[in-house]
Amino acid sequence: MSSEIITISGMSSEIKTISSMPSEIKTISSMSSEIKTISSMFSEIITISIHVFRDKNHISNMSLVINTISSISSEIKTISRMFSRTITISIHVFRDKNNIKYILRDKNNIKDVFRDNNNIKYVFRDKNNIKDVFREKNNI
Repeated sequence: MSSEIITISGMSSEIKTISSMPSEIKTISSMSSEIKTISSMFSEIITISIHVFRDKNHISNMSLVINTISSISSEIKTISRMFSRTITISIHVFRDKNNIKYILRDKNNIKDVFRDNNNIKYVFRDKNNIKDVFREKNNI
């Protein structure tokens, strides 16, 4: 099991910071005003598409999409944001013998949610709007 804590600034021009377990996160770079690339040292190649919606208020115009660009020896997550607040999420990675599972947890260890600085809860959904679905590349 490994974990990483990612803090992404709300303004696209601000500096993005990552703190993680040693050797977990290797690089972070800005590709455009709305796209950041986070490269992790994972040998597995995973493709994830997630839509995030604010709970209760159901504000759909504030969404986040996570897609994966595959490389041979690393997983690259490309995050496209439309948030004005700073978002902090904690990603706990669990591996078993045959499958890779990525479970997103907030700082209070609540499964599959993250909260912004105002404690607004967000729920992760895949591109088919199914909650808690994480599919490998060949299953998308």
